[in-house]
Amino acid sequence: MTDRKTPPRNAPSAAASSRKFVDASLSVDDPIQRAIGDKLKAVFEEVASQPVPERFTALLKQLEEQERRKK
Repeated sequence: MTDRKTPPRNAPSAAASSRKFVDASLSVDDPIQRAIGDKLKAVFEEVASQPVPERFTALLKQLEEQERRKK
C-alpha cells in the first residue's frame, strides 16, 4: 500500500512541471507575446506618468507626521 501524500520518487514536483510549461509556452520571439508586452508597457507608462492625486499626498503627509510623533 502506498501513501497518497507522498509522490512517487520519479515524479517531478508541481513547481518543476509548471516551470517547464511556462518556459515552453513563452517565447520572446513570438510576435503575439511581443505585442502584448508592448501594450502592457505603454499602459503602465501612461499610468505611472500621471500625477499623484492630492488626497494621496495629504494621506502620506499625515502618515509621516504620525511616524515622527512616535519617535
